[in-house]
Amino acid sequence: MKTFILILFSTAYIQLGFAQNDLYAFNNPKSDFSINDTSKTNDEGVADLMATAHTKAAKKQINAFFALTLKYTEIMKDYCIEGESIVEVHLNQEGQILSADIIKSPHPSVSSLIKNTLSQYDSINVKNNDYQGDRVIEFNISFKLP
Repeated sequence: MKTFILILFSTAYIQLGFAQNDLYAFNNPKSDFSINDTSKTNDEGVADLMATAHTKAAKKQINAFFALTLKYTEIMKDYCIEGESIVEVHLNQEGQILSADIIKSPHPSVSSLIKNTLSQYDSINVKNNDYQGDRVIEFNISFKLP
C-alpha cells in the first residue's frame, strides 16, 4: 500500500512539473511559440502557427524524399558532376507539387534528375490534406561524389 501511494504522489508531482513547464514555454518570450503577441488576434496567431508548422513539415518531408530517392546517374558519375542546385517547389492547397523551377544547377542532367524525382512525389502529409503552409518553398541540394 505504501508503494502504491508513493507511486501515486510521484506521478502527480511529475505531472505538475510538466504542466508548469508547458505554461512557462507559452509565456517565455524566448520560446518559439508565444501567445503574448498583441499585434494579432488569436485566430491569426493560430493560423500563423499552423502555416509555419505545415511549411516546416513540407520542408522536412520533401528533404527526406530527396535523401531517399535522389541518386547519381551514370552520366553524372562519368562526368564527375558535382555542385549545388537550387529548386523552387510550388505546392497547392492539398500539399501536392504543382511544379518545380530549377533556379541553379551544375548540369542539365541534374535538373532533369531533380524534376523526374519530384514528379514521383505524392503530397505533403498533413491532416485532411489541407496544406496551409507556404505555396513556394526553396531547396538547396548539394551533389558530391562519394
